[in-house]
Amino acid sequence: MNPRWPTPTGLEPAPGGSAPQPRAAPSNGKTPSILKQKVGTAFSQKLRSQFLEWCTKGASEKTCNEYLRRLEEIDSGERPVDHSRWHITAYKKLMRFLCEERGNKRACEEFKRVKSRKSQADLWVPSDQEMLDTLRWACRESIDLCWFYKLLLYSGLRAAEVEKALERGEWSLEDGIWLQTLQLYRGSKKAFLAFSLEKPPQLRVSADWVSHKAYRLGLIPPKYVRKYVSTKMISLGIQEIIVDFIQGRTPNTVLRQRYVYLRETAKQEYKKYAGWLKNYLQDIALVRTNNTRLQG
Repeated sequence: MNPRWPTPTGLEPAPGGSAPQPRAAPSNGKTPSILKQKVGTAFSQKLRSQFLEWCTKGASEKTCNEYLRRLEEIDSGERPVDHSRWHITAYKKLMRFLCEERGNKRACEEFKRVKSRKSQADLWVPSDQEMLDTLRWACRESIDLCWFYKLLLYSGLRAAEVEKALERGEWSLEDGIWLQTLQLYRGSKKAFLAFSLEKPPQLRVSADWVSHKAYRLGLIPPKYVRKYVSTKMISLGIQEIIVDFIQGRTPNTVLRQRYVYLRETAKQEYKKYAGWLKNYLQDIALVRTNNTRLQG
């Protein structure tokens, strides 16, 4: 298999030993604070701690610490804001924090002024056979990995959201479909409901552990399962607005106005995908109602 692991996501930590050389300090011996000049806020330890706490609600601690490192380079004048995508992203993250959490109007203006660099689009979507191969290997490896990949395929959710859904285990059967109300919000990432073809067992399976196992075993990474699901749903005639709702991409403004309609329509539309899934998986006996170890 060639599931394209790893794939470029744009932001990668700087390699060890390549720390930037600071620019010469001004004649008074003090390095001016860029953040103080731009938005009137000192890059204090308190600000660092508050930003880190806010940032980790939507990203890993490792990523947020990388943001802090880039922000320190910007604030000290070692690197300009637009030095790299890491620097731009970190700066915009901080401006958003200062704008939304502290009401800093200058930060709101900076957030709008600085434009992100767009990375090249990754258009690869796994084939049906590649998905089947990954499911077979996952289910031969362990029950935890098997159910994690099954729920990725059933729901189309992100790995972090599948982790939460499996841990909660609070499923209800509605019109022949298993549903769990999630209401998860991590920055711009949302998940309203988890849809499933069958009732998963309650399991504690780390998304990071799954990523590690996927890399080691050469399985399709979880984010490509999500792309596979959305592509398949649209090909089956499910409206894009419903696919977005199922996968947690609906804007809050639309969600507040149309939640009941979207929820009920999604249950009916999901049946198209569920019917296809049952036929798709029957040859490898992955659709089961018990929790015994599955064989590919």
